[in-house]
Amino acid sequence: MINLLICDDDPKVTDQIFHLVKDFENSNEVDLSIDIKNASTDVDLKNNKYDIAIVDVEMPNKTGLALAQAIRDSNEDAIIIVITSHMCYLDSAMDIQAFRFLTKPLEEDRFEKNFEQAIKFYKTLFKEIFVEDNGKVYKIKSVDILYIENIKHGANIVTKTRTYKTNKKPAVWEKIIDQPNFFVHSHKSYVVNLQNIVYFDKKIISFTTGRGKEEISLPCISQRKYQDFKKAFFDFAGKLA
Repeated sequence: MINLLICDDDPKVTDQIFHLVKDFENSNEVDLSIDIKNASTDVDLKNNKYDIAIVDVEMPNKTGLALAQAIRDSNEDAIIIVITSHMCYLDSAMDIQAFRFLTKPLEEDRFEKNFEQAIKFYKTLFKEIFVEDNGKVYKIKSVDILYIENIKHGANIVTKTRTYKTNKKPAVWEKIIDQPNFFVHSHKSYVVNLQNIVYFDKKIISFTTGRGKEEISLPCISQRKYQDFKKAFFDFAGKLA
């Protein structure tokens, strides 16, 4: 289930977007929970977490950019699509790391193309896998994994919130996750997630554990793997640019 917010002070616009995303949902293998608001002040971020948000920039009381930043603060991985009548807001939209910037009046073909890309991006980043640890099965998102460490008789999967001790080796988890552009070897004993790396040198890799939280630094990079790892990281960074 993907939680989607559509927020614009013009009901005609929210109605148009609603019908476009419903058509997309009916034509594709995607399950959407759609929340429509016509005022940014009506959006309840305490009780709702949005995966994708489509927000208008120019709204009374609280601008769409302020709303988008609040959404980002509540869910740092949220995908933000900004819509506006004025191109002057482009730089501000970039500041909040908007996924796409669409101008009004909306071109339906362009909207559908960009919304499809947002869904694909979500599915890539938020792939869910099942992990068994000590007889209990947990569902985790691949984006939350920091690294996978080889241990005797299995592997530790270290995420932003906890460590799971499993009886499958890292090579098996690589096949299960199946995201070779994100998960790479930095050491013979470590598979790391490029999405969560904030710093590295020839000895240390630092991982982010979330907005405003401490980083984890680990000597999990080997001289033998360094050049291949460095190339993989910059290939990954270039694709996001």
